[in-house]
Amino acid sequence: MAESGNLESYGIRAYRSTLNFTGDTSVIANSADTTSNTFAVRLEADPSDTYKTAVNFAGASTTLKALGSTGSTAAIFTSGAEGVNISSSDIDIVASNSSSTSEYTAGLYTQYGSSIAMTNKNAQVDITVNGTGLTYGLRNTVYGGNSEQAPNEFGSISIAGDSTINVTSSAGNAIGISNKTFQAYALSQSNETDGVYLTGSTVLNVNASGTNQFAYGIDASNKEFKQDEAQAKPSAKTVINNLTAIITGKEGATSIGLNGSDASSTTISGTSTISAIGEKAYGVNLKTNSELNVEGSLGISGDNEGIVMDETSSMNLLEKSSVVASSMQSTGQTTLATDSQLTVNGVEGSSSSL
Repeated sequence: MAESGNLESYGIRAYRSTLNFTGDTSVIANSADTTSNTFAVRLEADPSDTYKTAVNFAGASTTLKALGSTGSTAAIFTSGAEGVNISSSDIDIVASNSSSTSEYTAGLYTQYGSSIAMTNKNAQVDITVNGTGLTYGLRNTVYGGNSEQAPNEFGSISIAGDSTINVTSSAGNAIGISNKTFQAYALSQSNETDGVYLTGSTVLNVNASGTNQFAYGIDASNKEFKQDEAQAKPSAKTVINNLTAIITGKEGATSIGLNGSDASSTTISGTSTISAIGEKAYGVNLKTNSELNVEGSLGISGDNEGIVMDETSSMNLLEKSSVVASSMQSTGQTTLATDSQLTVNGVEGSSSSL
């Protein structure tokens, strides 16, 4: 179904209600050129509402597509609601925007205490996002009303099964996983579940084009935007298992595999690799009190630098873990637990500083 009277096209729009889909489900929101914003599933509520807002998909197959043209576009957008739960074994998420360079395109978008949970450990999740402007595979951020009844909160995204996330922007920044505070909304409540949790295996391909553009595999920040003394401290986590990330900047775009800033916390486990490709390419960039925790083996490469860390940041190799980097420029702290190993291979024409 579609609703476009207010220049928005929806497949499903929920408010103070619960919708359950127990069979195979396909939802496609396909906007005309005159339609502004396009959402396959959109939930909007307040966490304090008496009646919860949720959409649950329990069939074997769930397909959600948002095909936009001129405005903001997301396959799933949920704000203030209990959220979207998908237990299907075959999940296909698609978002595309054919012409807007000023609005965002996102596969999954959460904020304001809301969640998207894909709970089937045996699921295959495919997320494909193509935009012409700012383009996200997964976006988790802060929103709210800055009051006790409507606090500014992060959301959360969790995927228990295996996922393949492909993100491409032709004229804007492309971000595979964004887990960041937002300047307009100072955090007033933090939750244990704030963040992005991908516990299956994750393949992440991100592409951006253009001299002033960026391709980020993971872009994480817990920057505090305090408006008064009562504000909470952001503590959203990014946790990914068995990550294979290839981040490519084309035609002069900068590519960064993991960009961590402002007390961000990222944990990568299992057998993982991060590769940044392009004229300006960096595998891992940590700054302003950020941390990377490695549990397992992690290979990091960048055409310019493998790892860059400032003096306030840290990389922690847990017991029996290993990191192999193409190069490393660090004034920060690297901690190696028992039986862990850091190897810096070096690339031709570069020097490394640990």
